[in-house]
Amino acid sequence: MTAKFTSLALAGLLLMLQGCAGSGETSLEKRRDAAQYNAQLGAQYLQRGELDQAREKLLKALDQDDSNALAHVTYAKLQFRVQNPTSADVHFKRALELEPDEAEHRNSYGIYLCEIARFDDAQKQFRAAADNPYYRTPEFALDNAGLCMLDGNRLDDAEGYLREALRVNPQFANAYLHMADLMHRKQRLTVADAYYQRYKAYGPETAESLWLGLKIKRDAGDLSSAEAFASRLLNQFPASQEAGEYLSRPIR
Repeated sequence: MTAKFTSLALAGLLLMLQGCAGSGETSLEKRRDAAQYNAQLGAQYLQRGELDQAREKLLKALDQDDSNALAHVTYAKLQFRVQNPTSADVHFKRALELEPDEAEHRNSYGIYLCEIARFDDAQKQFRAAADNPYYRTPEFALDNAGLCMLDGNRLDDAEGYLREALRVNPQFANAYLHMADLMHRKQRLTVADAYYQRYKAYGPETAESLWLGLKIKRDAGDLSSAEAFASRLLNQFPASQEAGEYLSRPIR
């Protein structure tokens, strides 16, 4: 009897523990789902520039599940936005520890590293993202690498990345615009204009593109075309930084 009751008691205890474990797993899954939901909300708030709401949701997500890579990488972006690069670096690295094969995390970390002028480290992250066979848009990482090298005045490196981006996607507008910028900086104005025309075939007219088109035409001595660009820039994007730059030093 004792053995039987002991056996039944043990079975009952095992069932109770299994029930607790099952309940714990369900609770854990709920916390993870809630964390993912809050991380996604935080990312949306950050994209809209609503930083307080983003911070609230992201901290909640991290409290619910510290292993949520999206929460870490988005909180890293937020920390950089509020000029806290030390915290940003910690959370970028944590996201990559959790999901080392997530190319978009490496692309985001590369952008951050470029912003703080760590150009060599940024290159490594962009290259890792671009070389990831599961990354569906490697041209974005390659273009970001090219733009980063432009920021660092490493023009030959920039050209290599931008040409590679265009080999991957010959209709990628951003890379044409950045190649036009690169060639303008090298004062190869005919080539710059050719790349600019290719950009116009695939990309929208923006303050950045109009300002670059203006500079190419101005430096080539085509002042009437440059003034036409200036007119469109001031009419379409009067509050832009580019319009302000033009007004500070007009063509004539």
